[in-house]
Amino acid sequence: MRNFILGKTINMIISLFTVLTLTFFMLESLPGTPLSHLGKTINAQSKHNYLEHYNLNEPILKKYITFTKNIFLHRNLGESMIYPGRKVIDEIKRYGSTSFSVGIKGIFLGLFIGGATGILSITTNNRLMRNILVVLSILMVSIPSFIVATFLYYIFVVKLTTLSTLTLDGKNAILPVVCVAISTAGIYAKYFREGILEELHKDYVLQARAKGHTRWTLLKKHVLKNALFPMIALVLPQIAGIFMGFYVIESIFSVPGFGTVYIDSVNNRDYNMILGATLVFTISYIISVYVAELLFIIADPRLRRKNG
Repeated sequence: MRNFILGKTINMIISLFTVLTLTFFMLESLPGTPLSHLGKTINAQSKHNYLEHYNLNEPILKKYITFTKNIFLHRNLGESMIYPGRKVIDEIKRYGSTSFSVGIKGIFLGLFIGGATGILSITTNNRLMRNILVVLSILMVSIPSFIVATFLYYIFVVKLTTLSTLTLDGKNAILPVVCVAISTAGIYAKYFREGILEELHKDYVLQARAKGHTRWTLLKKHVLKNALFPMIALVLPQIAGIFMGFYVIESIFSVPGFGTVYIDSVNNRDYNMILGATLVFTISYIISVYVAELLFIIADPRLRRKNG
């Protein structure tokens, strides 16, 4: 276990350093500066002062060294290049908390809906109901989230204006939460159903059935638990993806989220904000994968022995 933790920690640091380095040099390779969108509306002296303030006139290698020192030694992400005075870390906290609130609620609601759909599609004896649930899960996977979001917005905001005020508040965004749930529930239902079917055909289940144990008893005591645990590998990265993965939904419902500020930063070439947002997303994703692997090792004795 110690070797596993040490190895994964080293891999996390290398991965984070690599992503930030590639992002930095990709941004530096782009023509223009954050002032490019202003055109000729700024005089030469103001432009010179701006470039000097943000060290944009320095050689690329010196800028890279300063950038890495500020992040890894001083834990300073700087301030926005488009909105002077606004700290990048404060903007990330502000918009990230909104995205996390909407996304985490949607993911867990989707997990509940998808889990229930997957279980019912296996346990129900009604063939018509089983087929309906399977088709429903396929539709939830197949229909893009922007179509679902547009449909919900048209019905509940344009036609039924009673929910319009609740869709624009990050803390009470009912429709964005429902939209996230629908876009994820189909995936959970599919994987959960396949996991249950796989468990039901394993030897220990067949032997238990031969000894007289009912299918429902096996589902409750063994199959559901074993089928649910691999879902961790799917759910945790999606939780990390909250910060970037629901930009379209945030845009349609005017939710001031992390994805929106990230895209705006890219369009405006706000280098500090882009690098800060990339840092947060990369750390979140790497940690989620790391935790998923760690939970698998804790749960599976074979993996514990393999990783020492």
